[in-house]
Amino acid sequence: MRFGAFLLPASAAKHNELKGAKYPGADPTYYQRSLNEHARIIKQLEELGFDFVAFSEHHFHLEGLEISNNPILLGAWAAGITKKIRIGQMATVLPARNPILVAEDLAMLDHFSEGRMFAGFARGYQSRHVTTIGQRTALSRPSRPTRSMPRTTRSTANCSRKPTM
Repeated sequence: MRFGAFLLPASAAKHNELKGAKYPGADPTYYQRSLNEHARIIKQLEELGFDFVAFSEHHFHLEGLEISNNPILLGAWAAGITKKIRIGQMATVLPARNPILVAEDLAMLDHFSEGRMFAGFARGYQSRHVTTIGQRTALSRPSRPTRSMPRTTRSTANCSRKPTM
């Protein structure tokens, strides 16, 4: 049996620590503290023989708590402080990203971690994760094909041409 941990770096503050700040995400001290605590946990997981650690992707949480906008970059950070534990995503939200760049980033993470990387993908569960970035997804439109689909297919079929959109 294999065991792993799903970690979600957050910018948390106790009520008495806020000192008039509206959101804990407004003060980088809390996120730095979270990263330090997560580093300690990840190293301990590795020492205990856990198989993997994984991060998720979240964007624009109004509360300022979840700061996990790039699980691949968090994975690169975790790879730099570990030697054996596998590093992954649960998950990278593909509609919010360019899939070619995601593939390149994952390849780099695979090298940084010396082959310990694994990938996980999701469509996202809140439209604010992707619509704020300007992406149109199944979360932000009806589930029927649009008229722009053939144009998109034509424009990507021949990369030497300018898109016809």
